[in-house]
Parts: sequence; structure tokens; C-alpha cells
Amino acid sequence: MKRTIHILAILLTVGITVSCRVTPSSSVSAQIDKWSDSNSGRDRFALSEIQGLPPWSTAYVFNPYTSTATINQTLGFEWEGAKRFALDARDDIHLAVFVSGTKVIHFEEWRRDKFDCSPGMAERALSANTMIRIDRSRPLHVLIIAEQDGPGAPSTYRHFNVEETDDRVLSMTPVPASPAPRWARDVSQENFDWTAQSGDKPFFARPIPFVLAPVDEGEPFGKHNHQPSITWLPNGDLLAIWYSTGREQGTELTVLASRLRPGADAWDASSEFFKAPNRNMHGSSIFHDGEDTIYHFNGMAPNGGQGWAKLALLMRTSLDNGITWTPPQAVDARLIGRHQVISGTLLTNNGALIQNCDAVPGGNGGTALHISRDRGKTWEDPGEGKPKPQFTQGATGEGTIAGIHAKVIELKDGRLLAFGRGDSINGHMPMSLSTDLGKTWTYEASPFPPIGGGQRLVLRRLQEGALLLVSFTSGNRAKPESVNMTFTDQKGEELTGHGMFAAVSFDEGETWPVRKLLTPGAGDWDGGAWTQEFTATPTRAEHAGYLAATQTPGSVIHLISSRLHYRFNLPWLREGVSD
Repeated sequence: MKRTIHILAILLTVGITVSCRVTPSSSVSAQIDKWSDSNSGRDRFALSEIQGLPPWSTAYVFNPYTSTATINQTLGFEWEGAKRFALDARDDIHLAVFVSGTKVIHFEEWRRDKFDCSPGMAERALSANTMIRIDRSRPLHVLIIAEQDGPGAPSTYRHFNVEETDDRVLSMTPVPASPAPRWARDVSQENFDWTAQSGDKPFFARPIPFVLAPVDEGEPFGKHNHQPSITWLPNGDLLAIWYSTGREQGTELTVLASRLRPGADAWDASSEFFKAPNRNMHGSSIFHDGEDTIYHFNGMAPNGGQGWAKLALLMRTSLDNGITWTPPQAVDARLIGRHQVISGTLLTNNGALIQNCDAVPGGNGGTALHISRDRGKTWEDPGEGKPKPQFTQGATGEGTIAGIHAKVIELKDGRLLAFGRGDSINGHMPMSLSTDLGKTWTYEASPFPPIGGGQRLVLRRLQEGALLLVSFTSGNRAKPESVNMTFTDQKGEELTGHGMFAAVSFDEGETWPVRKLLTPGAGDWDGGAWTQEFTATPTRAEHAGYLAATQTPGSVIHLISSRLHYRFNLPWLREGVSD
């Protein structure tokens, strides 16, 4: 059910008379005034975005001529502060009250010569989920507040409660976040102009960390931060998520998030993004479909369960640049294998939504695909219940890609191409091809060296049409120089290098003529997770890391490892390489 409440509001100038028990850094009305300004780039916001308040559960706005008795009756308890305003004899103010339990934690006196509230607003209980749309068609801006109830209502949340049986999830209920986590604050809703980032000039930026410790009190942050995913957003932000924990098997494992906003030279401090109590939240992917929907996929272990061998596969979506999200829904509610989410969600040309997940909890055994032909309403796993394939040269199998942590792309002829980790074929990284949307696969050796523990590859189609692979020269992160590869530098000179590299194909993966070492060239770096510290040189790049990537409409490729964020474009990759 949806309840729509109209508020006539908001002042166009600052100067509200405010009386507060707890004084936030900026009054609530001043924050709303900022958001409603025509230059803010926003057309709606959530009450959970209000900053500077202690945690609150319910907000009320009382109209002029409301008696003290009515205020207390509405609140459900006696509030001594109610009588001081003599609201029953005044018509010049509204009274806004924020409550936690049976305690008023903040209140403000809102002058009616600055804004007004409709009678329908009076004495209604507003939650942090309340969404506000800004109507600027009148001289005084009109806020239309739509408080949505029901299982499908988007809200700003990071925690959710779960009901389950022994082997499956029965229900999931979001817990509204108050105050809003950092990833949901001050998020523009104006579409970003990407043209300034476009161009044919080669571009490579010095890496910066995206995994940053929280600055807000009470936020979790483990010593081990791993398995990231990244996407671009319509407002120009980048949004990255990853898990943070003390132990990979532990129930403390949670998902954090951070934003890099347009023009910023550093990522926001992290804050918690997705967590059910006492559960291992193993494996995440975040993906923007290029239109209006952001998808978030995640694994979730049973209550108290250790590790990631048995997980439910969850999904939620956002339509407002990641501020609010639908409640989690189960792609597959069963707590079973083949559900460890890997960054690399794919949307095919025919509209099939594909999420890749490890088929096994170990280092060999392949990757499953979960496929939806109706944008997430129904799903199938073509490999469920099928015999385990033999990953050998020329062999075929049903529904499982060779190699764990595999990435998959669609070729121009509709086939699927995938590369994975482990399950090496003839000493090379395995390659899998499917002509029937993942029902069957043919396995071959790729031209690239295999990778191992602490490493994950990237495979994606660039906007320019080429295919991009990012991987590592050696699958032994303890011996990064044990395997050599030949690369071309920016001057067109060949060099022998080690570590993370990019390869580009212009003929649908038949050949990979561009091979470039992805190194900042100098300096000591902290790669985080299993990578730890490394020294970069012109011939040595980061030697490990769980990679994820996105490419913005401005054609910049954003690659993240376990801690570092690299930025470059196709002209830079091609620089020095003869056609």
C-alpha cells in the first residue's frame, strides 16, 4: 500500500528559527532547503539522508492550533517540551519532532512564512523510509512525500532480518537505516555529462585506494577487505562494494561500500552496505544496466554458518543512484552450492540478465551461470544437476564454465566466451565457449598463463567494440617473476614484465595483439587483502588482487584490485602498439 502525503514547502532562503534539544550540524529544514534548491540537481531524497541527528525511528509534523494533549497522544508518551510552544494558540509555525522509542531526540520550530505543510501531514508517523519528491513548478517549492508500505517498497537500509528453515530462506525484512550511511548521503540525482571525459587522448592515472576505513562511529571495518565489485552511476558517481571481515569463513563478514564522486580526487570513507545478523555475506556484484536500474547480487550463508559452501543467492535493485534499494529477493532461496557471487554481471543483447557464481567452494570445479530472461523475475541455472564436466582440450560439458571466478561476455554472433581461474588446460588459463546461452560449453586452452590464489581476472567488452582481458603473468603470487611475458610500452618498445597486464582483442578473441603492463612505474604500494605491499617499476606491476572493472560512458576504464583503483582508456592501451 502507498500513502501519499503532500507537503507545501520549502523556503528559498535560509533563516529558520529553530529550537533543538539536540543540535545537528545543520537544521533539518536547512538541509531540506539545500536539497530543494533548483541548483542541487536533485528531484527527491529520503528522510534517512538527514544528517547530524542521533538515531531516530519516527518523525512527526504538528500543524498550528494542535493542542498539547494531541501532541502527547500522537507521540504515545508525555513530552514536557510540548507545552512550551503553545501551539494550540499559534498559527505561525509547524512543530517537527523526531523520536526514538519514547524519547524526543530532536525538535524544530518551522515558521510558516518560510514554508507550509498540508493538513494531511499533521500527526502522521513518518519513517526513515519516507521518500520525498521535489516539485519546483510553484514559486514556493512543493514537497510531495510518499511513504510506501509493503514488501516491495524501496528504502535506505543496510541491515535486514531473515527467517529461514534448515535449508532455505523464507523471508527477508529490511531495517531502515537512521541516520543514513555515508554511501546514501548527498547523492545527486542529476544525470552526469560524460562528454568532458571522452576523447582520443591516451590517459592513465596514478592509482588511488578505494578501500578506506570508516570515519563514522560504529561502522565495521575488518583487517581483510576482499572480493570487490564496481559500477558507474547515471549521476557520475562510481560505486564500489566489497566484503570486510576478520576471517573469510566468519559470520562477521559484511559488505561495505564507498563512492567516488565526480571531480573528487579521493573515495569517500567506507560504510556498511549489506548485512544480515550472524551470517557470512560471501560474494558480491554490482551492475548498472545502462538504462535506469542498478542491480546488486550477493550470497548469504545460513544463520551461524561458517564459510561459503552453502549460500542463498540474493538480489536487490535501485533506481536512484543507489540511495534506496528494494528489499532483498531470493534468486534462489535454497542454501546450497553454486551461489557464491562473482563480480561480472552481464546483460546480453537479447535482454538476458546473467549472474556468474562459483560452482564449488574450492579452487577448481568451475563457474555456474544464473540466467533471467525477464530482468530478474525468474531464474534458471542450466548446470544444476548436470554431471561434472571434464575440463580438457576440446571437451564439452553441460552448464558449467571451466575455472572458478570466471568472467563471461557475449560475442557479436551471440556466443558466450568465458575465462576462469584454476582447471588449467595444457598449462594455460581455461577458455569456455557456448552457443546456447550457457546450456553447453566447449573447453579450450587460452593463450594466457593460469592464475591462482589471491587473483581474479576481468573480461569485458569495451564501448569501442574491442574485448579487454586483465589478468596476471604468474599464478603464484609469492613468486610474481616466475613467469615472463612480453609487452609493448608507450614508446613502442618491447619489454619483459611481470604482474598485472591488459590484453585487447579486436577480432572477438581470436587474437590479442595489444598487451600492456598495468603499472604506475614506480613507488611502494599497499595492495591490501592477499596482495599486501609491492614495489612498482616499469617492468613490474601489482602481482595479485581480485579484479573488477567498469567503463563509463566517457570511455574511461575503471579497474579495481583488492584495494587500488586504476584509471585508463583504450587509446592509452593502444599507444605504442602498431596496428
